[in-house]
Amino acid sequence: MTAANVSGQVCLNHPDRSATSRCETCFKPLCDECIQVEDGKHFCSDTCARNYRATAARIDGIAARDRARRRKKMLRRLVLLVVIVTAAVFAYRWWKSNPETAQDLRRQLERKAEDVKKQVP
Repeated sequence: MTAANVSGQVCLNHPDRSATSRCETCFKPLCDECIQVEDGKHFCSDTCARNYRATAARIDGIAARDRARRRKKMLRRLVLLVVIVTAAVFAYRWWKSNPETAQDLRRQLERKAEDVKKQVP
């Protein structure tokens, strides 16, 4: 963070100094002397640094589980699509190779549809 992000604020530990940064965890204003830098992040104490690492690890775990769940869902959809397309191809081939049987089925379905229409008031 830069001084522009904490302009007009003073260090929490040194009221006579301007704050140049904030703690990544608790957002306390800090001067250059009070900043503890770890992995490019600014912290006010070891406790805040540990809390930041613990929270980051939990968030990374949640994100990884989320990605795995989305991958699994996408795979299920892909398998279902392949099954539907395969069934449609086989049905089409059967329909074309058995025209008499297909016509009989069509007539039976038409008769049943007419029966249903007669039953509905």
